[in-house]
Amino acid sequence: VNMADFPVTMVHDSFGCHIGNMDKMFGIVRKSFIDFYDEDPLVQLLTQLDSLNKLPARGNLVLDGLMQSDFAFC
Repeated sequence: VNMADFPVTMVHDSFGCHIGNMDKMFGIVRKSFIDFYDEDPLVQLLTQLDSLNKLPARGNLVLDGLMQSDFAFC
């Protein structure tokens, strides 16, 4: 929301914008998601808790692919 240069409405965990800004909003949300998970928050947390052995197996998701996906979030 802070990255948007247009009005954004927020209700709980949802965001809304004028339909003319929808493509920009999709880009911002996807980029923010990628930036957040690129830093691997689960590894950071488990490292702090000295519990890296609890790290689940990884899949093959390529985060950057979300920028081109039509259905990144459902």
